[in-house]
Amino acid sequence: MTCPTKKGNFIKTAFYILCLLCCLISYKQQKNFKDVGTWEHLSDNESIGEYTRVGDKIYGGSYYGIQIWDITKPMKDVDAETFCVCVGSQYAKDKKHVYYPTRIICEDADEFGGCYFVEYIVSGIRPSKFKYLGDGYGTDGYNLVYKGQIVPWSKYKPHKSH
Repeated sequence: MTCPTKKGNFIKTAFYILCLLCCLISYKQQKNFKDVGTWEHLSDNESIGEYTRVGDKIYGGSYYGIQIWDITKPMKDVDAETFCVCVGSQYAKDKKHVYYPTRIICEDADEFGGCYFVEYIVSGIRPSKFKYLGDGYGTDGYNLVYKGQIVPWSKYKPHKSH
């Protein structure tokens, strides 16, 4: 039988302390905010803001002179049944994702024109916890999002009425 050495005990203790410190540093405390958004589900053939539902498809963008579904493809990986739009903002969410148009393509022709969303999924945000804070900010309680991009909490500038 071997006896543990002081050096071995020190290494184990240092390892456990290091692990504990790493856990404490990486722990993000959930912040509680009031959702100032009004979230509405889209009915078939309804548009709210720049989101349009046609059957079980959601389209992002807007066109004049032609229907958006005649010019572009629907947004990918969207659950139309749980999809809802935050009225007055560009945010939307469903059971899978939070959405915000971060890359848009625009076209202009003699007969029609408009824009459609190319990139729109806000990665790293839990949609079930997502709240709109106003002025382009949103949060899932852990991460802060500004206009669809995760930003440091130090960037948050709440509107004076919040």
